[in-house]
Parts: sequence; structure tokens; C-alpha cells
Amino acid sequence: MTAACVGQAGASVGSAAYDVVGMTASAATIGKASFEVNALRDNLMALIADLQKAKPSASKGQYLKRVTVSSTMGPGVVVDSGTLSA
Repeated sequence: MTAACVGQAGASVGSAAYDVVGMTASAATIGKASFEVNALRDNLMALIADLQKAKPSASKGQYLKRVTVSSTMGPGVVVDSGTLSA
């Protein structure tokens, strides 16, 4: 599954692949630490929009309950859900 994303050399250009782990989590790459902040934000927003479109019709209630961003080996940072609709 892919979402349209802004890419740079050495990264997935134009798409971000994500894996759905069971029914509870998704893992995705939205960029590299060298990406500009706006590119990472745009990639994250494109990924979230794609995940929302992929929501099963049988799923009820809030589909994304929490979004956490981290580097490969770094601690996760919870994204404020109020900023996701911008």
C-alpha cells in the first residue's frame, strides 16, 4: 500500500509504503532525518489521508486513535491529533 509523498534522493520518491500489523498498528517510513520539516509533515499528512481512505467499512468509531513518530532507534513522540487536520 502506498501514499503519495514528497521524496528526496535515496528515499522512496513519490510514495510511502506502510505495513498493517494485525488489527492494531501500522508501521511506515515517511522520510529521512535529512528531510526538511515541511517535506516530513507533507509525507505524514499524505500517509494519514491514505490510511483514512483504507478504513474498512465495517470499522466503527475513531479509526486512528494515536499517531507516534520516531527515528529508527529513537523514542516515539506522540503527535497532537489536533494538528493532523491542518
